[in-house]
Amino acid sequence: MNNTKLFLGLAATVSLSACVTGLDTVKMTSQPSEALVVFEDSAQELQPQTCNTPCEIKLSEYRTYKTTVSKSGYEDYTVIIEPQVSTSLETVMVPGTAGGAIIGAQVSTQRVTTESLSPNDLDVILIPTEGASDGKDADG
Repeated sequence: MNNTKLFLGLAATVSLSACVTGLDTVKMTSQPSEALVVFEDSAQELQPQTCNTPCEIKLSEYRTYKTTVSKSGYEDYTVIIEPQVSTSLETVMVPGTAGGAIIGAQVSTQRVTTESLSPNDLDVILIPTEGASDGKDADG
C-alpha cells in the first residue's frame, strides 16, 4: 500500500508541475533582425512587454496579446497571440496491491486540458516602407 501511495503522489506531482506556471514561451525572429516587438495585453491589465528580435519571452498562457513588430524604414506587422485550448485523454497505469505486495496494475484514463499561446514561434519578414532606401538609385 505504501508503494501505491508513493506512486500516486509522484504521478500527481509530475502532472501538476506542467500546469502550475501558467507561462508559455513565445519565440520571435524577424528579417531584418533587431526589430522591436511589443506584446500588449488585450485586457490592458498588464504592462506591455518588449524584446528585440531574435528573442524568447515568457507570457501568460491565459491572456490574448496584440503583438507588434516594428523597425525604422519598415512597415509594422501586427499579429494577435491568443490562448489555444487542447484536450486529450491520457492513460495512467497504477500498480494494484494485495496484502502489501504489488500485483498487476489498474488502468485509469483521465481527460487533460492544456493551454498554450498560438502562434508561439514566429518568423516575421518585414516589408520596406515606400521611400526607404534599398541601395539602388531611382534609375534602377
